Amino acid sequence: MGTLGLAAASPIFVMLMAGSIDQDTRDHFDKIAQSVSMAPTCRQHDFVVDDAGINDWKTRAVAMAVAGGMSEPDAQALLQETIDEEYEDTKEMFEEARRTVRTRDQSERFNRRMKKTCEKLADHELSGAYFTEG
Repeated sequence: MGTLGLAAASPIFVMLMAGSIDQDTRDHFDKIAQSVSMAPTCRQHDFVVDDAGINDWKTRAVAMAVAGGMSEPDAQALLQETIDEEYEDTKEMFEEARRTVRTRDQSERFNRRMKKTCEKLADHELSGAYFTEG
């Protein structure tokens, strides 16, 4: 089965295509996923990360999806899938940097890029409450 066949077979994909999750909830899920995947890196860049707050945010985001018509198990599964995909993307980014960064300048650029991502999380209206620059 091709990629499209796998995606079409996914109940979560079908729900998304049917409009079972609104854009606001999708934005929350995406920003939660980015926050969870970047939290360890942000700590290394002297940010304080409110893990308990992020966990509460996850609960509220699932409730938003349920209020929009999605079942709670499906909403939880979609959020976890979104987090897992973002974590894998972040992991791949670090693995790529490990393979390709050869000079101190390249390393410093990569670190500045990661810090900038943390700053954006701290400044964003959805995630800002959970990231504080130390």
